[in-house]
This record gives sequence, structure tokens and C-alpha cells, in this order.
Amino acid sequence: MGMQADSSMAAWWGRQFDRIYCFHHTGMKGRYEAMRAELERVGILGSGVFQWVITSPDPHEATVLDSFPKEDWPFESRKASLGFVNLGMATARAIRESLYFGHRRILVLEDDLRFLNDLGRVRDIFDATPDADAVQYDKYL
Repeated sequence: MGMQADSSMAAWWGRQFDRIYCFHHTGMKGRYEAMRAELERVGILGSGVFQWVITSPDPHEATVLDSFPKEDWPFESRKASLGFVNLGMATARAIRESLYFGHRRILVLEDDLRFLNDLGRVRDIFDATPDADAVQYDKYL
């Protein structure tokens, strides 16, 4: 079991980011409590800059997906591709919101991630991040 964040870690997140978004789809209800516990563990819930983004299926996503040839869909499965469109559209809205509010640095999370157990190492990784327009902290590209 990893160490629990203290209030200094929560304050650190608040200094690092203007907003931290976590995307959660209503079709994945089983992920919510585990993600909430993880965000609590690392101090993000108490940061003062955290915001859930709750998404749900939207019939307009099919129109977007169907505007592309099937060979250009992100996944072979229609359901998975619709989920990708759903997340993409929600992410675009969150970015537009952040631009509107003048946020300079945001963190975008999905509801299935887990941080390293060593919170000191998490802090070191974020502190060492170079100044860039976008950084992906993930093993997938």
C-alpha cells in the first residue's frame, strides 16, 4: 500500500496546476470509487484545483465518428471508437474552458490511472518537467 498524501502534497498540486481535470464516463461507474480513492491518496482531491468531468453517451458522437471512413476510426470496434470520440470532445471542451479562464497549466487525467506509490518520486517527476505546450505522462503514445 502506498503512502497517503499529507496537506503539503495537496497544496503542492495546487501550486503546480491551475486546474486538474479527471474524466469519468457514466458507463464505467465501477471506476469512480477507485479513482476517488487514488486522488485522495495523492492529495489531488484536496488541492483546490480539482474538477471531475463526467461524460455520458451523446448521439452526436456517432455523427462525428461516421464522418470518417471506417479505416480511419481509432479502434476496430464501433463502441470503443465512440468512447474515443466522447473523450476527445470532452477534452476539447475542458481545454476551451481552461483557455477562457486563462489557465496556464492544466493536468488531464482519466479515471483508470494510478500514480506511483512513492509520492516523493511523483513530485520529482512533475518538478522535472520541462516547459512545453503539452506533456504526456504515460507509457502509451
